[in-house]
Amino acid sequence: MTVLTTENLFYPALVSLIGALQLARFTRRVGEARGKYKIPVPKTDGDPNFTRIFRAQQNTLEYYPIFMTLLWISSIFLHHAIPSMVGLIYLYARYKYFYGYAEAGEKRLPGFRLAMNIFLILLILSILGLVVTGYTKYTGRTIDVTFYEERAMEYAKPAVDKIKSSYKHINKTMQPYFKTARNQISDVLQHAKTFTTDFISSFKSQYFSSYFQEPAKAKMKQTKQEL
Repeated sequence: MTVLTTENLFYPALVSLIGALQLARFTRRVGEARGKYKIPVPKTDGDPNFTRIFRAQQNTLEYYPIFMTLLWISSIFLHHAIPSMVGLIYLYARYKYFYGYAEAGEKRLPGFRLAMNIFLILLILSILGLVVTGYTKYTGRTIDVTFYEERAMEYAKPAVDKIKSSYKHINKTMQPYFKTARNQISDVLQHAKTFTTDFISSFKSQYFSSYFQEPAKAKMKQTKQEL
């Protein structure tokens, strides 16, 4: 069993971040669908195309806490790398599920089945990690799981290769989202800069002149009169 250090948290943390971005993207798709199919808030039904996108996002959201729980338990108590790789496969399955469901109800099944199989694997890894940790804690003996780790890496390699081959398509899909996010952040910063500049200028003109410039002018005028 590999001890999880702060440095090793990188792997499950990276998977968690990618999962959060994926959820954000799916949520954005729901918002876009509301506008496209004219479904006002808080309605959640109407056009079947919108309903499919909404249900795909909601289903992903419903399973997300389970995924996070299993990912982190198995990463902490068993090994940080293997559950993280399996977690990436789960996110890929959710990607297939969401966009398949958005096209047609029956197209959601391949991604859903893959996601459920990944849940089972993460559950087994979590139980195994707790058993190994508990055994070591209460017996003082250690179990060498290196052999099983190597076999698991070999088993996961075809799925990882498949994800790599799909990376270009996924990256192309996510690019508009990141571009929009960058533009929105740029607009917010520009508005903040304009507001700050206007506020400082207004403050100077209203208060600085009243409390500093005018008394100074009055004092100079009084001095001239005394002279």
